[in-house]
Amino acid sequence: LVNRRVYRMGSGANLDTSRLRSLPEFFSPTVVTNTTSIYKRLLIEWEAALTNVTDHDNTAFLMGASRAANQARGDDFTFGFILASDALNTLTDDNGTDVVQVVSGAPTLTNMNKYRIEVSNGLIAFYVNDVLTNSHTTANQLITRPIQLNFAIAAEAAANAGLDIGAVRAYLLDE
Repeated sequence: LVNRRVYRMGSGANLDTSRLRSLPEFFSPTVVTNTTSIYKRLLIEWEAALTNVTDHDNTAFLMGASRAANQARGDDFTFGFILASDALNTLTDDNGTDVVQVVSGAPTLTNMNKYRIEVSNGLIAFYVNDVLTNSHTTANQLITRPIQLNFAIAAEAAANAGLDIGAVRAYLLDE
């Protein structure tokens, strides 16, 4: 049996930002033995559904990870799924260099969908419902320093926005 507890985040007309973050920090050190480097791959996966998609403040929305729990999606070393013009996009901020791509064939965001991010040496891959949607190359290994899961939403003026989040899993694998 799988516990399918759903956490509901909400943001009302007062424009308060609702944030869910992890207390544990994740990082992936590179293990070097003689001339061999072993890189780890970080996998983060969760289920989520948005409510009132058009009421979300696109500039605040983030489902992903960052170096600090209170980072916004425009800060350095942040990656995840974002909204732009109420459409699902992927973002990687690699020390100030942003890569943003539209998720083609994006699912209905008000349905519960499975999201996954795989971070490895120099590459971040984004999946929706087990389908690779985008991948970004990075100059830096983004998970050699601690990162925290970071889910943030805010509502536009006089609106209500919500995000239902199911099980969230984060784990490391050898490359």
